[in-house]
Amino acid sequence: ADDETDRYFHVYYKAKKQASERARLEADLDRMEAEMDKIKGREYKLPKRYEHYFKLTYHKDKFYGYEEREDVIERELQLCGYFAIVTSEKMTASEALNLYKSRDVSEKLFGSDKTFLGNRSFRVASSQAAEAKIFIQFIALIIRARIYTLLRKRKAEMPGKPNYLSVPSAL
Repeated sequence: ADDETDRYFHVYYKAKKQASERARLEADLDRMEAEMDKIKGREYKLPKRYEHYFKLTYHKDKFYGYEEREDVIERELQLCGYFAIVTSEKMTASEALNLYKSRDVSEKLFGSDKTFLGNRSFRVASSQAAEAKIFIQFIALIIRARIYTLLRKRKAEMPGKPNYLSVPSAL
């Protein structure tokens, strides 16, 4: 980056993520192969993404056949389950993951159309009131995420698993 800010890369692996990503990739490849088998000998131009996984052969504008790009597919299968988080502040991998999870939860909550946020019908008289309501909801979610993070840290320090250290209970 041109801004000369230090970047810290945290790489993670999850077996469950690996299994789901591998299954999704294999299903996509099977679907692509089935589609290509159906159109052999016809005039048809496949989408660009097919060229990433297969060497496509055309003859006089007709789709002739395909061959797997085994090196590309093998490489993608090896990467299943891995993900990275990039931070601009130095922190442990655990801290980066916890920070990501708390922010991700807030963004998902705010972005979703959950009934508890009241977004199905705003029940406001003006667009200015709707904007104010959305802003307040966003701030509330940020505060909730911070309380959740602090409670989780406190819970980790305590023996046992106290059930009174949830956000609703704390509030």
